[in-house]
Amino acid sequence: GCVFTNNAAPCDHTNLCTSGDVCGGGSCSGTPVTCSVGSTCSPATGACVIGLATSSFQDGLNGYTGTQDTFLALSAPTTVEGALNNWRWKLFNPAEFGLIRFDQIVGNGVGQIPSGSSISSAILTLKVTDGSVVRNGTINESAVDWAETTTTWSNFGGDTGVQPDEYRASPSYIPPIGTGSVPVDVSASVQAWVNGTRSNFGWVFR
Repeated sequence: GCVFTNNAAPCDHTNLCTSGDVCGGGSCSGTPVTCSVGSTCSPATGACVIGLATSSFQDGLNGYTGTQDTFLALSAPTTVEGALNNWRWKLFNPAEFGLIRFDQIVGNGVGQIPSGSSISSAILTLKVTDGSVVRNGTINESAVDWAETTTTWSNFGGDTGVQPDEYRASPSYIPPIGTGSVPVDVSASVQAWVNGTRSNFGWVFR
């Protein structure tokens, strides 16, 4: 009858996650590609890739303390509002501009987003308690650095209020109107920060 004999010849089984593939035991196999913890080998490319993961950033959640938030008040131009237990923006006189940022979201630590990751979705969720807003506003990335412990209406970006050179015109997002937990898709911003093409200075609500 017919007898199968191993020939140890090189072979190709279209899986790039092994190297040195040879025939043996009726199959084609080789040495597996070794990937770091948290990543797997893509058979199509042979590259180690990080699988789909979800990270959440909120003060007090899983030990995260990197939130910066304050608002700039025209009615109190030199007052630092960052220590208050509420955060707000108001789109008409007297104007108030909201600032919010999540620091240390990119990195190799537990729960951080690895540099160069592909962002499938990034959602900023706001719990709105005052639904009296009647005019549309705009959310933009801040183009200048700031700190909740020092920033005021008078000193943000070195000028009073929020000037056009102190925020990025694009991308822009629509802030929520109405009460409850409202999602805002900010994927474009987070992708740029993860790629390193723009600095994470958070967002300004105008």
